This record gives sequence, C-alpha cells and structure tokens, in this order.
Amino acid sequence: MFRRNRRIPEQHAARGLGTRTVQMLRRNRRIYQHPIHGRIQKLEQIVPGCRQLDTGSIFQRTADYISFLQFQVKLMQGLCNVYGL
Repeated sequence: MFRRNRRIPEQHAARGLGTRTVQMLRRNRRIYQHPIHGRIQKLEQIVPGCRQLDTGSIFQRTADYISFLQFQVKLMQGLCNVYGL
C-alpha cells in the first residue's frame, strides 16, 4: 500500500517547490472517475433506499421504482375517472 506524502506548505517551500507546482502535483493526484459515476450518484439521491448499494442493485431498484410510480399514476387516473375530477 502506498503512503501519501503529506507535507505542509512550509515544507514545500523549504524544498524549493512553489505554490503552483504543489497545486499541479495535487491536481494530478486526483482519482479518475468514470463520467457515469455522477449520474449514478444522482440516482442514489432520487430513488429511495439506494444508498451504499452496488451499481447493479441501484439499476434494479430504479427500475422497480419507475414501475411503482407508473402504477401510482394509473391508479390516480382511475380514481379521477371514477369520481369525475
């Protein structure tokens, strides 16, 4: 396992590293995330019960939730037709 070398800014300056160099090094260390990762996080926020699940389970729960919402819409339309609203 790699250990991160976290230095405070004074230590960077003592080594002769400027602020811009340090910022560039930190920027290059960022973890790559697939573009779909952000969309999956949005699904986790919208669909109830999707926190801390794997991607396949999130998609399954989303499909179930969509069918549940469609059922609710049909039920409400039927009630509106019965009561004449």
